[in-house]
Amino acid sequence: MICKNCKKVNSDDARFCIHCGSDLSNSNVAVEEGSVDKYFAEKKSAFIEEAKSLADSEMKQGIIWFVIALVITFGSYLFTSEGGTYYVFWGAMIYGIYRLIRGFWYKLNPESLLQKAEKEAKKDK
Repeated sequence: MICKNCKKVNSDDARFCIHCGSDLSNSNVAVEEGSVDKYFAEKKSAFIEEAKSLADSEMKQGIIWFVIALVITFGSYLFTSEGGTYYVFWGAMIYGIYRLIRGFWYKLNPESLLQKAEKEAKKDK
């Protein structure tokens, strides 16, 4: 059993903490030492793997945005008459590059994506 006051482990049948003397009768949950840490470490590694897959998706979407904008721009250029006007989709190209770079950053630093999600969760509360 873990003491709520000092957070140290005591035997399951103890009524008082052997480290600080606090009453353990109100904390009736028995916890194996290190199991909570192990649980959260496993959860964090699962979240990091999910963040990496989200980063891959972000990079793919960035490439798709850029290629589509490039194809439309090239098609616009091909079908103009001589001296005519054609369209360049700079905004979509830049957005595609932005998403590609952002996905690459999240792939290298998945913890930054987790921190961003934690900040948004705190803001929603």
